[in-house]
Amino acid sequence: DVIKRALKYVQNSIDETGLDAKIVHCVHDEIVVESKKEVTQEVVPMIEKGLCDAYTDFFKVVPIKVDTAIKPHWSK
Repeated sequence: DVIKRALKYVQNSIDETGLDAKIVHCVHDEIVVESKKEVTQEVVPMIEKGLCDAYTDFFKVVPIKVDTAIKPHWSK
């Protein structure tokens, strides 16, 4: 499952860097990560890479685009 693998990749990246961030929610194809404001710009590329890498593990020839958003709180 793509999203499960993406969660693993994102969590591994967070753990390896030691940044103050944590996965707090996952909805369908979205991963919600909470982080300190100071490290948000470092966390975003980790999320994008984790999602893209997980997707390409399953779908080698279909291109993927990941959209990210930084918000003060999670919304629908």
